[in-house]
Amino acid sequence: MGCTRSTTGSQRSEGFALVESVIGMALVSLTLSYVFAANSHLLGLLKQGKEGTFATQMIQERVDALRGALWDQVTDPSKITQLLTPATVAGASLPGATETIKIEPLANTTNVSGQCVRLPAGTVSSAGSVLTSRQSVKVTVSVQWNSRQRTRVRAATTVFTKGGI
Repeated sequence: MGCTRSTTGSQRSEGFALVESVIGMALVSLTLSYVFAANSHLLGLLKQGKEGTFATQMIQERVDALRGALWDQVTDPSKITQLLTPATVAGASLPGATETIKIEPLANTTNVSGQCVRLPAGTVSSAGSVLTSRQSVKVTVSVQWNSRQRTRVRAATTVFTKGGI
């Protein structure tokens, strides 16, 4: 009687190792896809934060320009176009942004206002009432742009008074 060796046990462990390797590769692939998706999402959030910072800087530049302007330049929409025509420094970092300056009396019981809009192409338009005779006005500077399939808006409102008081 000779000694016979069974090969079925060896084949089973080799088959099990193959299945184990396939499952391991699937888990590694799943983990890597999750890491790449999270990385992509975080990069999008960083881009969104940078765009918000540029929009805030654009608003600050416009408010500073308005603070240095004369009263009739601030309260006349046709004269605000002169302040809004040159692009801001931050505007180069946020292409496609629309800037709007809205002027209205501080106590606006008659719903009177003036508005000046600078489109991404650089064209500036104005409409509305001249408020030079008013003693104080509320000025809202806003920036609107598209990012990540959504329209985003940043705005700031400040009060200007005739004579600075």
